[in-house]
Amino acid sequence: MWGLTAPRAGTAGVAGLLALALALTGPARAASFHSLYSFGGGADGAAPNGQLAADKSGRLYGTTDTGGAGGGGTVFRFDPASGTLTTLYSFTTFGAKGSGPASGVIVDRKGIIYGTTEAGGTGTCNLGCGTVFKLDPSTGALRTLVDFQDLAQGARPEGLVLYGGQLYGVTVFGGFIPGAGNSGAGTIFTVNPKTKAFTSLHAFNEPGVADGVGPAAALVPGPDGRLYGVAPSGGPNGSGTVFALDTLTAAVSVIHAFDFHIDGAAPTGRLLVRQGRFLGTTRAGGPTAAGDGVVFSVNPTTGALTNLYSFAGGADGQNTMAGLVQGPSGPVYGVTSQGGGSGAGTIFSVKVTSHAHAVLHDFSIADGSQPSGELLLQASTKFYGVTSGGGGGNGTIYEFIP
Repeated sequence: MWGLTAPRAGTAGVAGLLALALALTGPARAASFHSLYSFGGGADGAAPNGQLAADKSGRLYGTTDTGGAGGGGTVFRFDPASGTLTTLYSFTTFGAKGSGPASGVIVDRKGIIYGTTEAGGTGTCNLGCGTVFKLDPSTGALRTLVDFQDLAQGARPEGLVLYGGQLYGVTVFGGFIPGAGNSGAGTIFTVNPKTKAFTSLHAFNEPGVADGVGPAAALVPGPDGRLYGVAPSGGPNGSGTVFALDTLTAAVSVIHAFDFHIDGAAPTGRLLVRQGRFLGTTRAGGPTAAGDGVVFSVNPTTGALTNLYSFAGGADGQNTMAGLVQGPSGPVYGVTSQGGGSGAGTIFSVKVTSHAHAVLHDFSIADGSQPSGELLLQASTKFYGVTSGGGGGNGTIYEFIP
């Protein structure tokens, strides 16, 4: 039987055992960060924002808010293996096909891309009410699925999710319009990606119903079959809500109402479903004096919230505009768009059980600033994301390995 026999005396023997153990196990691998692409602000676009998506080959898809040949933003594909970026479509500033695709995209099993534009289209809103689009990356052909016509229908559509063969999304504005000069509190809608059949399911903040104002993050399916999301303001305490949508009845229920100084305010990013609970971030509020937001966990049955971490402001980051993602091991990971050593944002992790928080990367402006959108985990080991600024000045695509 093979084994190790301890020397009889001396610290040299102990040192030898430690050296052998290190040789057998190897050193702990350090986290690595690589800036993969810096946008030039011309035909390739500027200010990438929102969620990246990936196809079966590992190529990444995303959007830039501005730039491109038409000036109204782009949809792009990026190959991490070659470092090649391809502009798939360029929007015209406030054009009929939409303008400002700021929420990123989703990709279905066939590789078809879906996304939204915040402005443009043919609607009556100032600068357009926005659109929902479908793009075939093999041909570059773009089809408008929804062209929002007025505030009553909804305006400034944001993140999408494919669920049960339907696209579900939210609008930041529109829905119930209480009076002159009011832009509405937002809506939830659904559209059939094949037939373009559109249904407005819910209008927020109708009289006597304090269910939230201005939803922007994509909805996520819960274990009970409902779709869950966040509204960054409004609700019973005025600081935002976590809500659930019953897709069969269109009924919306408030799961948790935030209170600024107690559990945070302005939940903005997409929720993460983990072990039957919903994890997320707020970009403001919380029990610290800084009031720079929290990482939270909510029980969807009871609405009880657990504060996993409260940002103190400064070095640990602030302004968490994006949601959380599950990492390759225990912790969850996220980004702050500001704060850190250079004020340009951070990548961080939080352990759900112990609540331990760690800053894993400080953006330096040269490698990017203002990271936006949730991180995208690929091949169980690598995270990809975008920054809306920094690099050459127009934003970056980056890779992070924890």
